[in-house]
Amino acid sequence: MVVPPQPDVSCYPLRLDQFQTLHDGEMSEARLLRDACIGIFATGLAGVAGLYFTIDWDSAISHGQKAPFVVTALLSILTLTALVVALVEHRRMIQTRTKSSYSRLIRTIADYFGISVPS
Repeated sequence: MVVPPQPDVSCYPLRLDQFQTLHDGEMSEARLLRDACIGIFATGLAGVAGLYFTIDWDSAISHGQKAPFVVTALLSILTLTALVVALVEHRRMIQTRTKSSYSRLIRTIADYFGISVPS
């Protein structure tokens, strides 16, 4: 490997396995948060469905009970919040993977190694 001399620039030889670790490591935190939010959303959706089918809504309305409505509303809000966070993280991952300085650097290094990087 030949590196032309450049002033005040340090070079580090990067192996393919190190590059793949670098590439995968940038997305792991965002992917973890997105996947956790998807799991929370699915669990919350099952909880909301369980509340909806379990509670006797006619009785709750006629007796003026507020607890079933409050619990269902809170669980629905938490469930939708998890969905929104998952969508935002997914969008951020796509942005990082395709339109950032990180993605340009990854493409340059991948071209050097002769491997394809999914866009």
